[in-house]
Formats: sequence, structure tokens, C-alpha cells
Amino acid sequence: MADKTTTTATTWEDLVAAALLGTGRRTPPVPPRPGQDGAAALLDAAAVETVRRRAGLLPAVV
Repeated sequence: MADKTTTTATTWEDLVAAALLGTGRRTPPVPPRPGQDGAAALLDAAAVETVRRRAGLLPAVV
């Protein structure tokens, strides 16, 4: 089974809000893995969501 970092309830807006406010003021929408802090979990979730969003894009015509 694939590791699911974000859920369908986690939106890009939730990730951005937590990143802008900081993990000290806003709990990241994803739980950290054991030994991982909230900021690292937030960055991992943002990276996964970015790949998901870009996966369906077609290459630019040059």
C-alpha cells in the first residue's frame, strides 16, 4: 500500500495557510512521522501535493 501523506481533506489552501502562519501558530494538516517535526511534515506534504498537481499537466509547446 502506498504511503499517503495527504488526504482528500487536506487542501492546498490548508498547506499554504500553515506555511504562511508557521507551524508554531497553526498545526500542519498532516501528522508528522515518528522523529519528524511539524515543519518537515508540512514541507513533505507540500512537495507531494505539488507533484500531484503537476502530474496531470501536459508539457509546454516550445
